[in-house]
Amino acid sequence: MKNILLFLLFLLTIYAIYSPLPCLYFKYIRKQRLGKDNLILSFDDGPNPDFTKEFLDLLKSKNQRAIFFLVGEKIKAYPDIVELIKKDGHEFGIHCYRHSHPAFWSIKKTKIQMQACLREFKNLGIDVKYFRPPHGWVNLAMLYYIKKFKLSLVLWNHILGDWDENLSKDKLAHDLKKAIKDGGLILLHDSNHKMISTSKAPLNTLYALKKSL
Repeated sequence: MKNILLFLLFLLTIYAIYSPLPCLYFKYIRKQRLGKDNLILSFDDGPNPDFTKEFLDLLKSKNQRAIFFLVGEKIKAYPDIVELIKKDGHEFGIHCYRHSHPAFWSIKKTKIQMQACLREFKNLGIDVKYFRPPHGWVNLAMLYYIKKFKLSLVLWNHILGDWDENLSKDKLAHDLKKAIKDGGLILLHDSNHKMISTSKAPLNTLYALKKSL
């Protein structure tokens, strides 16, 4: 019994080194640090055929650039929307091929998820600089492939929970105004993580942006 417990403890230690500890380090210790005069808007989980164009129109009207972290299977499904994002001068980041939680991704699965998303961008002739893992969850394999694929890890300074369609749009607008005033890298969503979504949460995010920019 003792040997079994020691073996389980060994496995738990290996897992902690591989995934939770890097995640905690980059989220809470080595944070993205930008001054108050620097504001970067970023959008995860798109492109979305129902909402992304509305976000692009709003950003254009405010002369505001952003980084769009796109999901590979959605890039494949909606390449015309990706082209619109490119045309408007925004930057891109990979958000893996499918938006599943990376907590238990193997080294092989991590590589496949990142490489497949990069391939979809390459098929459209787009060079990508940035990487944001789903749920902001970092593992050691990601750190290796970030370097190998010449990417930069980008997390956030402000996360507002705008994926929740039950969140009050006025509270979201209040929190977004404060985040913009504070400056830094703000995480928002022009879609949710599902391939086909009926969520109306992006409408609340659009409302908050219109009130805040």
